[in-house]
Order: sequence, then C-alpha cells, then structure tokens
Amino acid sequence: MFDADSLKRKIRRLNKAVWEDRVPGPTLDDWLECFQSPSRSGVDERLQMLYLLSNFLYFGTLEIRHLLRVLFAEFCRVPLIQELWRNLGDDGVRKAAYRGG
Repeated sequence: MFDADSLKRKIRRLNKAVWEDRVPGPTLDDWLECFQSPSRSGVDERLQMLYLLSNFLYFGTLEIRHLLRVLFAEFCRVPLIQELWRNLGDDGVRKAAYRGG
C-alpha cells in the first residue's frame, strides 16, 4: 500500500514546494523516533504518522494574508461601499424630489 520511503519523498517534495522548508530531514527523523515501528499491537505507528503528515494541509503566511485580504474585501469593504452608494442614491433622489425636479 504505502511504504515509508515513498511517503518521505512526498513529504520532502511538499516541504520544498508548499511548506516553506519548515520540516528539515533530521527533524522529521527525530519526530518519527517518538513512534514505535511496529508497536506491540502490530501497527506500524511510524508509517501511520508519515501517511498523516504527507496529507497535512499547510497554509503559509502569504496564503493566509491573501485570504484575509479577500475576506475583508468581500465581507467588509464591499458591503460598506454598497451601503454608502445606496444611501447617497436615496439622498440624491430625495433632494431632487424636494426641489421639485
């Protein structure tokens, strides 16, 4: 199914391409030492942890900042501008009606 070497290769690719090199090789190996391979129950905990890590979603600082800008624009700035335009439009209509023209 999955072997440790292919999962480590995937993690190294993800680390370089997506995770901003936050998981150096020695750190990964040190982290894996915390798990048994295989444990008394016959489960290879290291292989499971490698699989979970290889499917981990990471959003870097740039992605989070972009997401926050878009959220602010969509849910704060745009509705405020639309409300201002509506209010200005209503006032303009009322003033024109009041002046009779």
